[in-house]
Amino acid sequence: MHVFLAGASGYVGERVLDDLVAAGHEVVALAHSDGSLEEIARSNPNVNVVKGDVTNAEEMLRAVPRGTEAIVYLPGLLREFPRKGITFRAVHVDGVDNVLAAAMQAGATRWIQMSALGARPNAPTTYYRTKWEAEELVRASIVGDAGNLEWTILRPSLIFDDRPRRQHNFVQEIAKAIRMAPFVPIIGDGTFLFQPVSVDDVSQTIVQSLSKPESIGKVYELGGPEKITYRELVTMIARAMGTKKPAVKIPLWFLTSAARLFGGFSWFPITSEELAMLRNGNFVRDLAEDRQWRETFELPMKRFSESVVKALF
Repeated sequence: MHVFLAGASGYVGERVLDDLVAAGHEVVALAHSDGSLEEIARSNPNVNVVKGDVTNAEEMLRAVPRGTEAIVYLPGLLREFPRKGITFRAVHVDGVDNVLAAAMQAGATRWIQMSALGARPNAPTTYYRTKWEAEELVRASIVGDAGNLEWTILRPSLIFDDRPRRQHNFVQEIAKAIRMAPFVPIIGDGTFLFQPVSVDDVSQTIVQSLSKPESIGKVYELGGPEKITYRELVTMIARAMGTKKPAVKIPLWFLTSAARLFGGFSWFPITSEELAMLRNGNFVRDLAEDRQWRETFELPMKRFSESVVKALF
């Protein structure tokens, strides 16, 4: 299948690109910068790489080649930089709208959308609300005379890898906070519940969706085999690092106030949005949804507790 991969140089995108190629697909990989373009071209010399910004409609019309059969849309933000024009709406909503238009022009009929666990219209954060808006755009899309776009939407929990990665990810961010602080920082009482999912499981779900017609028109919620609290998650990372620092709770009221004041600066470790998402937890609440994903796809189902050491070293 001829696949256009948006977000090919990202944390998930690198793995998806490798898995798409391994599955025999012809891939056009979208890179957002010269550096990422060169890196993709170096590691995947047989892949056609194009440079473009999903928030630029004209660039997307040029980037998606005619004859493309499927689009995989991965771009996403965890933190906004409004002064640079980098916002949740620009990447999550406008980007999807632009690539949808390009996909229609190119003749693509299949779409895999990376959303997020927690996306819904009345969500407490702009991140989740814009992820939901993107889903709605995809669900409403029509492909010429062929009918509705054949879409699959994925909503993963926190994504981890069992290999060290250069891109921004939550394991490395927590490890960084532990290294910098004189203690192991625990936000609030640390009871927020998470269900970390392996990037391998996410990537394989994307690739297998392209050959599974039963996944068309479905929304899958992706959570790993373990549900763990934030405190347990941080403790696992600290133990893997070999630190002897004591765990200390940081009051939520203090972090909330600090995030309001300094969350707009890249050096501050957490924003108000991220704090709100943290407090809300991130796990699959519907057991039927959890079961549907696991029964549809053949997955390694890696455990965070067994992968965290490899993710750091």
